[in-house]
Amino acid sequence: MEVGVGAGVTHYKGDLNPSFRPFNIHAAGNLLARYNFNNSLSFKVGAMGGWVSGDDKKSGYALNEARGFRFRNLIVEYSGQVEYNFLNFRSTSRSNSNWTPYLFGGFGAHQNPRQNIYSGGIVRVIKHGNTPNYNIPIGVGIKKVWKYQWNFGIEFGSRFLLNKKQSDLFDGLSYSPQRNFYKGRSTPIDLYDMANTPQADKYFYTNFYISYVFYKVYCPPGR
Repeated sequence: MEVGVGAGVTHYKGDLNPSFRPFNIHAAGNLLARYNFNNSLSFKVGAMGGWVSGDDKKSGYALNEARGFRFRNLIVEYSGQVEYNFLNFRSTSRSNSNWTPYLFGGFGAHQNPRQNIYSGGIVRVIKHGNTPNYNIPIGVGIKKVWKYQWNFGIEFGSRFLLNKKQSDLFDGLSYSPQRNFYKGRSTPIDLYDMANTPQADKYFYTNFYISYVFYKVYCPPGR
């Protein structure tokens, strides 16, 4: 069993930023508890809190830049994940490795206690909601032993939102062929509908963490 704490940055991909923008980031932090079944397989539960944002001006697309919308969500996330270590991490055998890359996947949910949508530098919409929206976290990481019972690691994961009604409203905007185009022509009805993509919104989390492993060394009784 181990417990840990981490800090990192969030990223977003959706209607305001159709391409992944690695430098459009906000700070976030997380807590974790991990149970190691063996040297290869672990189960982790965690909670994360922070801000996620998107900005038309930073999208690199002319239509988005002309619209000039941006949003910022406060999110609280909690999840359960299964991790698979590629190397024989913390083993007592000769093939022992003090580091390993790993894959993780699982099931989680997030809440948006606050959502701000800006236009022209003015807050146009403020939403509050604590209804859970479910997601699937998938990602990769690397962890390493650090001084006896301590580990440290870094991981990157994507959150695929499951609620079809909410998955394209994470940024406050959604795509609709009936609204975006008029009588089959590629003419947006208004600026609000322009430059929205049919893809569902996603957010990502990159974090660095440290954790403490609880274990004891059992010595056989002396003869």
